[in-house]
Amino acid sequence: MSSAAAAPIRLVSIGKRYSGTKALDNVSVEVAGATVHALVGANGTGKSMLGKIVGGVIRPDDGQLFVDDRPVRYTSPREARVDGIATISQQLSPVPHMSVIENIFFGIEPRRSGLVQRRRMRAKYDELVAQWASSWTRTPRSARCGPPTSRRSRSCARSRATRA
Repeated sequence: MSSAAAAPIRLVSIGKRYSGTKALDNVSVEVAGATVHALVGANGTGKSMLGKIVGGVIRPDDGQLFVDDRPVRYTSPREARVDGIATISQQLSPVPHMSVIENIFFGIEPRRSGLVQRRRMRAKYDELVAQWASSWTRTPRSARCGPPTSRRSRSCARSRATRA
């Protein structure tokens, strides 16, 4: 980036190895705030791995990740979500036997004393629909998984649900 302000997300000299094989080697990237980014490249070039590092799914062996100019080492996707980071994989894998609302909140369900608060989850879903209805098709919350385009919409809704 050419501006004097620090990028909200900055990866510096990121490296990842598996059994001695370099999967990522000295990767540096800056991501501007309030934007959507896509990692594009040939198969096997580490795009998914880099996204997983930013999203807290895996940890780098080398280098440093900065969020708002603060060094971070996420140990889980939940920690990344606290910083407002949500990743959407190209592999859309909702759980087919679950409803739309269950897929959106899968793993991030509102809980109290360990129990899922279904009423609160439905209310959060309704907030998402009201807020984002123009950018994704409203799907009945009890509906089962549909075609890929609606699964992509649910993936986007899932990333937004972390802030609802």
